Amino acid sequence: MKKTLIMILSLGIYFSILTADAYTGGSGTELDPYHISSITDLRELCQTSADWDKFFIQTADIEASVTQYWDDSDDDSDLNLYNDANDATSAGNNEGFSPIGNNDTYFSGSYDGQGYSIESLYINRSSNYTGLFGYVRGNSETDALVMNLGMLNVNITGKNYTGALSGQTGYYAAIENCYCKGTVTGTSNSGGLTGWLLYGTAKTSFADVTVTGTGYTGGLIGSVQGSDVLNCYSLGSVSKNMDHISSVTWLGGLAGDLNEATVLNSYSTGLIGAAAYMGGLVATASSETVTSSYWDTETSDQASSGAGTGKTNLEMKTQSTYTNNGWDFTDEGANGFDDIWSMSGTTNDGYPYLEGNQLPETPMPITLANFTALEKNGSAELTWESATETDNARFIIYRNGETIASISGAGTSSEPHNYSYCDVTVIPGLTYTYVLADLSYGNIETRYNDNAVSLTISSDIIEANFVMNAAYPNPFNPRTAINYQLFTPGHLNANIYNTQGQIIENLINSEMPS
Repeated sequence: MKKTLIMILSLGIYFSILTADAYTGGSGTELDPYHISSITDLRELCQTSADWDKFFIQTADIEASVTQYWDDSDDDSDLNLYNDANDATSAGNNEGFSPIGNNDTYFSGSYDGQGYSIESLYINRSSNYTGLFGYVRGNSETDALVMNLGMLNVNITGKNYTGALSGQTGYYAAIENCYCKGTVTGTSNSGGLTGWLLYGTAKTSFADVTVTGTGYTGGLIGSVQGSDVLNCYSLGSVSKNMDHISSVTWLGGLAGDLNEATVLNSYSTGLIGAAAYMGGLVATASSETVTSSYWDTETSDQASSGAGTGKTNLEMKTQSTYTNNGWDFTDEGANGFDDIWSMSGTTNDGYPYLEGNQLPETPMPITLANFTALEKNGSAELTWESATETDNARFIIYRNGETIASISGAGTSSEPHNYSYCDVTVIPGLTYTYVLADLSYGNIETRYNDNAVSLTISSDIIEANFVMNAAYPNPFNPRTAINYQLFTPGHLNANIYNTQGQIIENLINSEMPS
């Protein structure tokens, strides 16, 4: 019987963890920011607090569903928390993504998403300061900034100060041109965008997030103190976290609380659940300045608010409601020419939307008939069929969030086409999740997350009648030794793979005695 001994030596990984220059590109300066283009780059950022005062740009959409399996334990003691065997399966604690910035070390740098998004980020923690960014905070010399970034299909659970984009934002920090969609669950100070905006700024941003929390909880921001909220909106429902039923809760469509805050040209529409204190736009407010800001009295099921003006659903979907009160729309000039807002009968369900910051349209270059994954001789065989294709340059296969293959498409065709790919770099006993994407000739990528498939590779393809010992020394330079034992004669095939799953060396491929 043929025996397959799979030896994967991740060359260079040890050294990349210990150096700062481990991103796709850049040097972290304002003129040459670090490039974040994959979940690997994002993982490096969340683990490297020394870089949290640097400059970053995102250069591609990032699919982050693999974070649902991330475990904070470092089982292999290589200083990388998220490359252990548990981090590819449902085993382990599955805390998910570790937020960038915390109460001990703030994120005080700049992150420019450049219009790209992060999709399916998962966090499940019982700690404070939870979100993609845990705590964004500048200082009197340098402002901290997160801008031009979308968060799609987030699933975030934390404690105090929890939000999809950031747990807390403040002290010379700003959020600009960002949006979030998904679910957020926290306790005190929870919001769809950020949990607590403290002496900071949020502008031209929105959230369509289902938010559950206690204390101050809002569809966009949990609590706004000494801060500005300018040209923002929230669409998601807001309710009390019933796991903390004894907690006093303030629920607001835009924010739970305003304290010495300024809100300008903003609105909310989400349904407000039952709580001790509720408000259509905000639950409570003191020393605030709220100008030309509204909530939908019908969809929110709230007739009152701590601040703002209630409008009927028809009024909320009538442009003159806003242009008569100073809002700058694309098709008017009386209120300025920045063209901040737009309105149509179909986009955003008829409510105003931000002209330069809107959920991306989803192109559909192909009609995907099916996508399957089956184990075959210790490998993962992927097959799929397209019913039609339009300007389809190629397919991309993601495994646990990482690109592993690119296959040419059929261009434009009304005929069905069948494709296959064999992933031979899988490890027995581990579970892998595959997502198919296509790339148009216009360089627009579409990922078919709803058709994702998971496959656990059987561990019994490797017989128990051999032993492979760990490489020693490891890390090594320039050589290492790998000892093995065969208890019965057989065919031995041993390869070394790089981190892209490519064979870089065949060590042996022949019949061997016991």
